[in-house]
Amino acid sequence: MRPGQLKKSKRNSKKSSNFSIPRIPPGSLTYQGPISQRNCILFPVAGDQQRKDINVEVTVPRNVSGGYYAAILVRLVPEVPPEVGIGTVPTLGYASLLELTVAGWKEPRAIISIPELTVEPSSEGGGLTFTTTIENKGNVHARGEGTLTITTREARRLAELPLKAGRGTVFPESMRDFKAVLEKELPPGEYFADATFKYGNKRARAKMSFSVGEAPTEGEALAKKKEINFSVNPPVVEINAPSGSIRTINLIITNEEEQPVRFRLYLKDIRIDPDGEIALLEKGSTSWSCSDWIELKGSEFELGPLQQKNVLGLLKIPKDIAGGRYTRLVVEASLAQTKTGEEITTLVPETTIMVTVGDKLERKGEISEFQFLQVNGGSPEFLVTLNNTGNVHLMVKGGIILKDWTGDTVVELPFSEGEAVVLPGGARNFTASPAEPLQAGEYEAEIIFFSQNKELVTTTREITVVE
Repeated sequence: MRPGQLKKSKRNSKKSSNFSIPRIPPGSLTYQGPISQRNCILFPVAGDQQRKDINVEVTVPRNVSGGYYAAILVRLVPEVPPEVGIGTVPTLGYASLLELTVAGWKEPRAIISIPELTVEPSSEGGGLTFTTTIENKGNVHARGEGTLTITTREARRLAELPLKAGRGTVFPESMRDFKAVLEKELPPGEYFADATFKYGNKRARAKMSFSVGEAPTEGEALAKKKEINFSVNPPVVEINAPSGSIRTINLIITNEEEQPVRFRLYLKDIRIDPDGEIALLEKGSTSWSCSDWIELKGSEFELGPLQQKNVLGLLKIPKDIAGGRYTRLVVEASLAQTKTGEEITTLVPETTIMVTVGDKLERKGEISEFQFLQVNGGSPEFLVTLNNTGNVHLMVKGGIILKDWTGDTVVELPFSEGEAVVLPGGARNFTASPAEPLQAGEYEAEIIFFSQNKELVTTTREITVVE
């Protein structure tokens, strides 16, 4: 038990279990059914280990439809000794939530939206707390799961957090706050928070940008502004084709706002720095670009509320080309706010397009840097830099195997970056650190990288751990 945490007493407790009744057709007068097994209410009977099934009778009026709810509470009535005077007698109670869906004149339907997404500093530590308000304007409850994704302006994913609120139920004509907590501190900069609530085969989504660091107005630690909600699919396009060929790319743009949005699509070159940050560059500015190979058909358009559009890209690969080529789709969305008339513009890098040409592919890499850092005798940290010396991108993962002077393995350390993309001519830093401090002594560090389930490159280094 953590310090400061109170131990709950078994007395005065309430336990709950939920059950549901199948859809009832309109005009049914009664429904009778037992609450048994998974949805039964159990309570002790004095002196015996017994159970009892409770029959529930539901009377459904005519001309109703949608979701209806009730809580059934069973409370054990204690025997109060006659010598007890004035005081409090604890009781034990059990509650079950009845969820009733009536298929009447109006089809039961949950209508979910996210009217508000906010961020504020956490009350403890230096993290952030995100609050997503889920609203249900329908006539039946929705139960779902929410996630919140935090990315940089360059669309590098930093965290994916669960949005929590009990069992995830939102009742009709009500709102409920779902929260996610980012425990680590973010360095100064601008970020996106993207909240998604999935219920059944549908979803609701909201996006906002926020900045950490210097605030634009006195007294604010976080600057926030509304972002336009839309989606682009697929997030990644991978094409393998011979030189001189033509291919088509199908992109689906969906307006997730409840008002019209104007869109403009264009392509940018990309560069990934050693720390994984993605930089957008002008078309044709890198030697591994395919931005000029793609023509977008109908790249400027307007979509009505919740509408979507297929945008076709025509890829023309030049002759005598081999290796990988890359570009990034950028989407610029604009709308006028209904209340103020102020125009909002959201500029987001979306789909990454990766084109592999021909079969003369060179998947090669070399380890250009190895650093072993140990500060004040603490747990050591390793930094390894991998260079892509081939002509096509690499999907790379790996780790470090530490062996003592006898050759026995002490610990295996996977790189914390997991699997990462390294573009041709680019480099990527990988880091690892043991969970426990190492004993002082001499070690051999074996560094191994894999790509496409094959060993890419390996090397060894001698290190010394001091007390």
